Amino acid sequence: MAIQKVLVGDRVWGIESTQKLGDGKTLFSLLATDGSERLKILSPPERYELLPETAPQFARTAVAPWSQWLQAHTAIKLANVGDGQFAALHAGRILPEPYQFASVEKLLRSPRNCLLIADDVGLGKTIEAGICMLELIARGRAKRILLIVPPGLIGQWQEEMLEKFGLAFTAIENAASLEQVQTRLSEGIKPWSFLNRVITSVEYLKKREVLHSALESRWDVIVVDEAHYLAESGTPKNPYRTARFRLGERLRDACHALILLTATPHNGYTHSF
Repeated sequence: MAIQKVLVGDRVWGIESTQKLGDGKTLFSLLATDGSERLKILSPPERYELLPETAPQFARTAVAPWSQWLQAHTAIKLANVGDGQFAALHAGRILPEPYQFASVEKLLRSPRNCLLIADDVGLGKTIEAGICMLELIARGRAKRILLIVPPGLIGQWQEEMLEKFGLAFTAIENAASLEQVQTRLSEGIKPWSFLNRVITSVEYLKKREVLHSALESRWDVIVVDEAHYLAESGTPKNPYRTARFRLGERLRDACHALILLTATPHNGYTHSF
């Protein structure tokens, strides 16, 4: 039979015997847990605390099936898209404007998750893109993300995504940075396929050998800043396709969700759409 234990001061003792005295007093005969010494106390005035006979243990069956709770909790957290219950409100370090959530709501309602964000300069297209990415991540639909931005904005995008959304992106902007990333990986591992979040530039990605490697493994989400550069060039009478246009076509077929950002007014030519 297990010995009842009691906490006196800061030590644990085993109770050998108790004796009830008058006036509500109890005399305890105690034995140290290692058997090294004995102690007698009178309570009151001494204070003691009875300890459980066995150490408490967590039992999942004592609460509820874990998988059912997790599914219900996730469903509640991600439900009510139209009511503003977005992941960015829980996990993003932002002070968003209401209009910035119009993009993600439209994205989630579209059958293929493709979106063109054409807000004016200074209205926070980067924030809107981050909100979209964070929401797709929360819904399990965005593990692999590729950011394609102008070369001079790679550092700014990295900093903003990390600071505001906690999303770290590895920069592969030229052959030197690709080699640096490769040296950190085991031999034979392809950076473009192994890394889940990469940021690069249109100028580097449009190179044929780079494009083949970068799009060899399908991406969940591709975000393109300054997306107007991917439009077909020329006039309606003399249109022509550039390397950037061909890149845009490849990107469209290489992902599940494509988000394009631009603040440059369209030239109005039908072929450029």
